[in-house]
Amino acid sequence: MKSSEVLPVAEDLFAVFESAEVKIFDWDYPRASLSAKIQTYRGDFFEEFTRSNLFRITGMHNLKTTSDEWFMEIVFTDMFESEIIPLYWENQV
Repeated sequence: MKSSEVLPVAEDLFAVFESAEVKIFDWDYPRASLSAKIQTYRGDFFEEFTRSNLFRITGMHNLKTTSDEWFMEIVFTDMFESEIIPLYWENQV
């Protein structure tokens, strides 16, 4: 699957995450680098991101001096490709 075709799917996925405002700043599907600013409780943020079946975190650390901004390296899982991507494009028609 072309990386450019998957980017809008990932952006929509992270747009619905309530625990953080997520920005994708490096994209090479199935890998991505994200910055996330926590919008809710820190525990909710870690729960939502570390337990997702759609991607796995390969690296995570504070992006700045504030504890509410994080940098993550992720790899999308097969579940993202087999379930989320087709559903996204099906709903676009």
